[in-house]
Amino acid sequence: EALLRGDLRVLYLAWLQTGFAEDYALEWEEAIEPPVPPNLKKLSPALKHFIDVFEIDTDLIAAAATISETAQSPTEPIEDWIAALPEAERNQYLVRVAKGEKYVSAELMQRLRQQFGQPTATPHTETGRSFADLVAAAEHKAAERERKAQRKAEKAEQQRLEALSPKVENLWKEVWTLIGQGQAKTYDKAVAHLKDLKAIAERKDQLETFYERLQEIEQRFSRRPALISRLNKAGLKR
Repeated sequence: EALLRGDLRVLYLAWLQTGFAEDYALEWEEAIEPPVPPNLKKLSPALKHFIDVFEIDTDLIAAAATISETAQSPTEPIEDWIAALPEAERNQYLVRVAKGEKYVSAELMQRLRQQFGQPTATPHTETGRSFADLVAAAEHKAAERERKAQRKAEKAEQQRLEALSPKVENLWKEVWTLIGQGQAKTYDKAVAHLKDLKAIAERKDQLETFYERLQEIEQRFSRRPALISRLNKAGLKR
């Protein structure tokens, strides 16, 4: 329906996917993109579903959309246009609607625009970019997104450790309690606490103290291979 209304975004998105189609040999360096349709930055639910079904790279779409203009749909006096149609033609459309024909609405709007609408220039943008250019821009966007996600995760981890920092002694006590229970799940939880304690010690330049307390645990529970194995795999030692 959108295509019948002159919205060519679905065709542009399909072109983007051809670059990765196994049965379509698209030369990335030689393939110049078609005119970029407007409103690629804001996609309809139908277009989003189309992207999901055909697994079109969203970073590739974002790279293409950087020069896609935003176009507002013009206000159209549809009631006046319909009233101006010949009565016989109006009745034909009504009969087709009553019979349940598909896309009558889109066909009618196309007819009204051709008859009464003012021609407007659709702001499709010519770029001269090759498919290879778009892929390179998409890779840059993906890398930037990953860097932002990593910075966000690191900041969240720093905030978490800062919140734990005043509770160091309580964490050590809990480590001893958990290990004393002698169960696999409590060992895992104790090792998780030890990882946090080591990270906090690194931030405070107190690693020597951490290693001394860890060594005390190893000596006290040296006959618990399941625990010692977990400590070794966790990379907690020097």
